[in-house]
Amino acid sequence: MFINFILNKYEDKTKLKNVEGKEINYLLAKNNFNSLYGMCVTNNIKDLAIFENGTWKTKKLENTDILYSLSEEKRKSFLSFSWGVWVTAYARRNLIENIISLDDFMIYADTDSIKLIQGYDKNVIENYNKKVITKLEKVSKDLKIPFKKFAPKDINGIEHCLGLFEKEYTSKENRDFTYKEFKTEGAKKYAYRTMDDKIKITVSGVPKKRSSSAKKRYK
Repeated sequence: MFINFILNKYEDKTKLKNVEGKEINYLLAKNNFNSLYGMCVTNNIKDLAIFENGTWKTKKLENTDILYSLSEEKRKSFLSFSWGVWVTAYARRNLIENIISLDDFMIYADTDSIKLIQGYDKNVIENYNKKVITKLEKVSKDLKIPFKKFAPKDINGIEHCLGLFEKEYTSKENRDFTYKEFKTEGAKKYAYRTMDDKIKITVSGVPKKRSSSAKKRYK
C-alpha cells in the first residue's frame, strides 16, 4: 500500500533528523520522502529545446504532440497527478486558514510553517491540531494502520505527528523555543538569533554547516 510506504519514509526521515554523524543519511531520507510528492506532479509535457547550428531554439508542441505525450504519460505513470494537485491545494487551504486567523501576529510563512510574534491566540493552533488528529485516527482505524506510524519519534524521543503545527525546540527538555531576533529575505531564506545569542541560518539548497560565512553579517 502506497500510504504505508509514505509513512515508512516519513519515519526514516524523522528518526535521522538532528542525529550527529547521520547528516547525509538524513538528507537522503528527506529527499526520498519529498520525491514521493515530486513524482506525482512532475510535468513532462514541455516545449522541446533544440541545439542547432550553435544556438538553442524552442519548438512549441503541436496538439498532436501533446495528445501523444499525454497518452504516453498515462501509460507509463504509476502515481496519480491528481494526488499531487489535491495535496497542494489542501495544504495551502489549511495554511491560509490559520494565517487569516493569526494575521496580526504573523511575520513569516512557508509551505508548512508560520512564524508568529508573542501574543497570538494559541487556541487557534491547538484546535487545528485536534482536528488533524481526529482525521488521522479515523484513517488509522479505517485502514488498520497503527496510529504510531503517523507519529514517529525523533532522536530525543519526541513524537512528530503528520500534519500538526509544532513549536520549534532545541532539545527534549526545551520545548519552548523562542527567537530573540528574526530576519527573512523571502520563503526558505531566513536567519534568527536564539535566546542564548546563537545565530542560525536557513537558506534553501544551502547546507546548514556551509552557512558560517553568512553568519558574520548578522553579528
